[in-house]
Amino acid sequence: MQEIVHQLGELFLQAVPTVLIILVFYLMLRALFFKPLLAVMAEREARTAGARKAAAAAEAAAAEKGKQYQEALKQARAQVYAEQEAARKKVLDERAALVKEARSKAATEVTAGKDRIAKELAAELREVFRLETERVIGNDWVVRYDNRLFQVQAQSRKYAPAQGKVVVCEWQDRTVEIEYRGQKLPWKEILGAGPRVSAEVGASRQFRVAACATP
Repeated sequence: MQEIVHQLGELFLQAVPTVLIILVFYLMLRALFFKPLLAVMAEREARTAGARKAAAAAEAAAAEKGKQYQEALKQARAQVYAEQEAARKKVLDERAALVKEARSKAATEVTAGKDRIAKELAAELREVFRLETERVIGNDWVVRYDNRLFQVQAQSRKYAPAQGKVVVCEWQDRTVEIEYRGQKLPWKEILGAGPRVSAEVGASRQFRVAACATP
């Protein structure tokens, strides 16, 4: 037993230098290799994590920028559409106003044309459907017609002489006009003279109907 212990002690003593060499070698490797290596690896890990964080931040910033760009683009499109719609509505309103104005003007012109034609037709019919009677101006500048006396006014005597032949025109509404060579003569009816017999020479009566007159 003692011999075994003695052998173990000798073996331990022989192993001490080896252990010391290994410990020194470990310390040297730790100081010269492992410590710089671990520092480099830690720095690399830190840089990698920082790069990942920077990349994530950059990606988030890019996404935010993209979102802002899409929102700005959407607003720009909406504004363009609104402006286009406003311009379209303005053009349609202007066209509707022009059409309305043109229709109103056309309707006014048509109404005016109808009124003008109606007045012209009424005037033509008035000229056509009238009773014409030829009479002679007396020396007293009196025209006798249908038991009525018409005094020719003084301003007409210079071109309508006494004993001149005139045409007495009468319409259905009993309106009377006196013409001398197509010129109307102003007159004033003499009332209360009583019925008198017309004795003008060459007196004649005719009813004008232009559409039915024969040449």
